[in-house]
Amino acid sequence: MLGPLPRLHQLVVATVAILALTTVGAWSALATPLPTSLGAAIGALTGLGVAHRLLHDPHEPRRPRHARTRRH
Repeated sequence: MLGPLPRLHQLVVATVAILALTTVGAWSALATPLPTSLGAAIGALTGLGVAHRLLHDPHEPRRPRHARTRRH
């Protein structure tokens, strides 16, 4: 998780992750009997998952609690 980023940076990170893993998927498909398009599709889906994991916070932001005060 990279934390809160500006929108442009989020798009760059997502694009790089998807393109890189699509390339890795297609390249690895060349070494196996899988078709290159299937390897690229698997890489693209993996890239989407990685981009989601990098850019989204797994927890909802906590709301600040109000302090309780006692009167004596």
